Amino acid sequence: MTRKKIVVLDDEKGIAAQYEKTLNSTDIVSCNFEAIANSRIGDILAELTGRQSSARKGQKWSASGLEVDKADVLIIDYDLTIFKEPNASFLSGEIMAYMARCFSSCKTIVGMNRYGRNFFDLSLSWNPDSYTDVNIGSEQLVNPGLWGEKWGPFRPWRWPDLSKSPEAFLKMTNDANENSKKPIVQTIGISNIMSSMPNSALRFLGGNPTKATFNGFVMSSGNGLRAKDMPEGGKRTRKPYMPQEAVSRIAAARISKWLERAILQGQDILVDAPHLVNRYPSLLRGDHGKLKTWNKTTKLADASELGIDYERIKDHRFEQDHWISRPVWFWHGVMNCREIKEVVEPWKKETTRFVFCEDTSSFAPRNVCREFVANLESPYVTRFVRMPDQSVVYDPLINLFLRKNEGADAET
Repeated sequence: MTRKKIVVLDDEKGIAAQYEKTLNSTDIVSCNFEAIANSRIGDILAELTGRQSSARKGQKWSASGLEVDKADVLIIDYDLTIFKEPNASFLSGEIMAYMARCFSSCKTIVGMNRYGRNFFDLSLSWNPDSYTDVNIGSEQLVNPGLWGEKWGPFRPWRWPDLSKSPEAFLKMTNDANENSKKPIVQTIGISNIMSSMPNSALRFLGGNPTKATFNGFVMSSGNGLRAKDMPEGGKRTRKPYMPQEAVSRIAAARISKWLERAILQGQDILVDAPHLVNRYPSLLRGDHGKLKTWNKTTKLADASELGIDYERIKDHRFEQDHWISRPVWFWHGVMNCREIKEVVEPWKKETTRFVFCEDTSSFAPRNVCREFVANLESPYVTRFVRMPDQSVVYDPLINLFLRKNEGADAET
């Protein structure tokens, strides 16, 4: 396995050095880990800002030479203080994430500590304004489950496998590059579900979602490049210079996150294996009375490794699987599939005592789990957590005490 280049930006030199020592001395990921602190962060920002300035003037620039350009995984602390004599300046990690995404050649971007050092988000919602691909706490950085290894009691299901993310990012970037002027929804194969999407999700792609191209999304939607980096309309058109490879990187990262967070999270347009078998247990292979049978579905692996009868639903598979971090299926197709027992005879659905826990990426007996209501535009807002680690902060706590709206469905 090729060693990953992991770069972390943290203004506290001692903490950054500890990250470097810890990750380089563990076996959780094969990596070369480099921590960058203090004034060097300022130097990197200055170079990225220089590239941005050149782009706005229509001058050519390239993404090479910086530590962040070489990063397979770039980890950015949310609160950065850049020490430059005689004064210190303050920088939001979100600003750095935008600059790195648009003006460097880094691959996956991880935001750190925006929501706490060890947290679980009970809302399951997303922030479309954030240019990070995933958010974690610093205490979660060495969680083996984040890096694709066998995970312990706490491992949020929404986390990707960071050991695979850089390779997937390159494939997505290649798709966006080769199909730069073609509709996004056709290229990634989701034209058939556009009518099922909430307006909030459709608006992300721009004014005409079904015809939005990768290049058009980046240059004009407001969710790729921000206003001052986009071309100006009218007679006095300003043409900033953005290399096609940079445009493709931005498109790949933003559209992938949109798929994962705005579309998949509701589990009502696209659905992944554990949520699928919770609704249709007949798709499970093996002894349904054993917990390990259910937990085979919780891998971030190929569908053939998930312990389900995937052949029965192969016609409803989302095929561009490098765009999403796990196998998924089109829910409307599956729910009408006559090959599934529960579809044909819903009154004979098997009763199970297991539920899927969003905070452990695993199934558990319902009587040891807690129900919560996610902030999602979906009928499947009722989910479950196991809460195995008392050091993890669950927020917003009110979601643990809400009850589903009338007509909403729990995954039981």
